[in-house]
Amino acid sequence: MTIEAISGTAGRSLYEPIWLYMPLPYELPTAIYAAIPDRAGLPGTAALRREQFAKVYESVGGNWRLKKGPLPGSQPGYEARPPIWVMLEDAGYDLEKAEYKTMNRLREITLLFKVSPYHPDRGVTLETVHIERSSGISTIDDAVVYAFSKAQFSNSGDKSINGRLNYRF
Repeated sequence: MTIEAISGTAGRSLYEPIWLYMPLPYELPTAIYAAIPDRAGLPGTAALRREQFAKVYESVGGNWRLKKGPLPGSQPGYEARPPIWVMLEDAGYDLEKAEYKTMNRLREITLLFKVSPYHPDRGVTLETVHIERSSGISTIDDAVVYAFSKAQFSNSGDKSINGRLNYRF
């Protein structure tokens, strides 16, 4: 990420990993479900995590498939994805071979954005985000933009500043 600050200090001060908002795998083996562990340091939470998993996935023919939404194979909303991705990682799912990566030929995404100067009532806000270079898959682009938009920025200058983010899969 690069930011074109004229004067003062600017940056991204808080962000969530973008991969947490990517499309979930359509189908998973029962072994992944069975391997969902307790949350670190919280015994007895594996059952609760499996319940949360079962709100998004259903058992079909010995595997787990995403529940049908309004469209076949539709994804849950962005906010439902991060806890599932964390569960999958904890259960041993190989994130480097995530379905959204292996099923698509994804190009690096480039986002152009503008960050406001600090305002006492609003703080620093992300004014605009524009996709300069697409991954080639609109649903992936949308997920990257959504996740990036959750970041918090700093800008001690008195003018809006522009920036660029290159995201590689």
